[in-house]
Amino acid sequence: MNLIVESTRKRVISLITKAYSTIHISDAAKLLGLSTEETLLLAERSSWSFEGETGYLLIRKPESIVSINAGKEGAILGPENGTELLEKLTDYILFLESSTAK
Repeated sequence: MNLIVESTRKRVISLITKAYSTIHISDAAKLLGLSTEETLLLAERSSWSFEGETGYLLIRKPESIVSINAGKEGAILGPENGTELLEKLTDYILFLESSTAK
């Protein structure tokens, strides 16, 4: 049973790392099934920062998550490419919304 709990917890840690840049300590504790104190210890081991004033954990993402392999050339998305993609997505959503509003 302990093995299942630990593997599930590792999976949740991975999902939190991928999905969040910040998360409130109480929300992280609920997701992990830990107390606040245990969550703080786990955060230290995971190189996450805790801001006591706000109660939020700052999630430090590993390089493998930050760098995304895109395209056949194997180019890595930088800030410029990410911004361009976000602009294209925004334009596409606005187009769809204006099409359905008619």
